[in-house]
Amino acid sequence: MKWLIVPALLLSANVFADDRDPDMQGPPTSDPDRSGLTVALGFGPGELHVVPDSGSEQRVEGPAFTLRVGTALSQTSAIEALIDFVDGSGTRSTVFGGDIKVYAAPSLYLRVGGGVGMLSLPGSSMTGMSGTDHHFGATALAAFGWEWFQLKHLALFGEFEAAGDRILESNANTTIVNAGITVGVTWF
Repeated sequence: MKWLIVPALLLSANVFADDRDPDMQGPPTSDPDRSGLTVALGFGPGELHVVPDSGSEQRVEGPAFTLRVGTALSQTSAIEALIDFVDGSGTRSTVFGGDIKVYAAPSLYLRVGGGVGMLSLPGSSMTGMSGTDHHFGATALAAFGWEWFQLKHLALFGEFEAAGDRILESNANTTIVNAGITVGVTWF
């Protein structure tokens, strides 16, 4: 049943794309003009999983955040630099990287990318004071989203993103998995 969600979203985006009523009251809607600089900001619930190769998994829930700045390559694609994180209970997984965003329909998009992931864990420094331990790795990410309200240069979106980060330090043997559902605004 879950496999029907993406085809249903694609179909609904195409069916309703041309059903704009020119006499409709409300905000002035028009087709988006995706060109030049793009900025996206979103917040929502998220979770991260610290998965060691041996031992038990640690699951942390907390807020998810995304900030993306880029440029539109065409009306249906963009390239973006990004900072994403999921933070909870003193543990944070952050992604510094980039992605390519492709619109599969007028309001439905997919993003794929990668970069450097950083896992921040509460710990103690060599002086015995509390501090934070940072661990770095290579990250891949994928997301799909829907711009549910569009104006010429602004859109409100909902998005699901997942990222996987393999810690590259010797003897770390750990993978980090992030997931978040964010809502936000995109300016283009």
